[in-house]
Amino acid sequence: MRVRVNKNGTSFLGLLFIVLLVLKLTELAQLSWLWVFSPFWVPIAFVVVGLAIWFITASINVGIENHAAYKRRKRWQKRQK
Repeated sequence: MRVRVNKNGTSFLGLLFIVLLVLKLTELAQLSWLWVFSPFWVPIAFVVVGLAIWFITASINVGIENHAAYKRRKRWQKRQK
């Protein structure tokens, strides 16, 4: 059985982390550890913020649709009386 190995190399964010880590450890840059590890948490933060925005807009849209359906139902009930 042959095992295929993916040899794409290191990603841009991986290289950025390595560069920031080397700069921090050699004290060539006065960076906070928060920024050294930012290549890992910034993309996750973008996804979380995007999902939050999507959830809020979807909730607002459902609320508007439910309100419109409520109004139509009330008008229909008045016509039936």
